[in-house]
Amino acid sequence: NMSVDEDERLFIESIHLSDHDMFTSEKASSNFFSVNITVTSGQIFLLKMDGLSFDGGKPGYGSTLKMRGTLTNLNNALSRLVYIGNKNFHGHDLIVFCASDEGNEGYGEEMMKTDVLSVMVLAVNDSPTWYIPHFPISCDEDKLCLVPGIELEDPDVGSKSIEIEVSALYGHISISGAE
Repeated sequence: NMSVDEDERLFIESIHLSDHDMFTSEKASSNFFSVNITVTSGQIFLLKMDGLSFDGGKPGYGSTLKMRGTLTNLNNALSRLVYIGNKNFHGHDLIVFCASDEGNEGYGEEMMKTDVLSVMVLAVNDSPTWYIPHFPISCDEDKLCLVPGIELEDPDVGSKSIEIEVSALYGHISISGAE
């Protein structure tokens, strides 16, 4: 089990793939294996991708990675992964690793192994974000002037109420449409 703060990167350096049928370095660098990595609420990034081929998605990053390569090349890639949860996600996440020897060595058919790494993404207090118009607003003196498009967002609040304080240097402020 590993933990990381919300919206931060988690460097994972402890993943290693082995196959007891591959007892020589020659076999480990010549036979191909496939590895699928899926994550429920985030993305995985590979920092090394030499000698790998990817099936679908974007090579080297995404919520699902399907790659193929030699045991040596796959272990180089798996030696340094980066996990980051989806924006503002916090809670329990799972990274699922599924490896196949593609039936290369030993007796019998293709052998597969699945392992799961649990990641606890810890909540952090996000600051509120104002969205305000980025264009000049002009109005006549002593007339009502509407300012459209002002929004406030705080992902930590959810559907709860939030209190704000608004003031004007010159003139008066009236807020309509607020609850």
